[in-house]
Amino acid sequence: MTNHCTILGVPLAAVSRAEVFELVAHWLAGTEAYHYITTPNPEFLVRAARQTEFRRWLAEADVRLPDGFGLILAARWLHR
Repeated sequence: MTNHCTILGVPLAAVSRAEVFELVAHWLAGTEAYHYITTPNPEFLVRAARQTEFRRWLAEADVRLPDGFGLILAARWLHR
């Protein structure tokens, strides 16, 4: 999934719900052992900006979906 924007050092998916469902369906049909999705909220991003290990953990997720309309608005404003 290549469409993303970065807020406080954490890349967030900039995709539609349909694209996420399609990706998950692809994963379920595959043979890989696991995938993980995170839903960072503003507090997660502030913590990730301060804690390298937490930021790395978030960055390693297969998909990071913004949790909350505030992050969606911030992404739109920051990345036009």
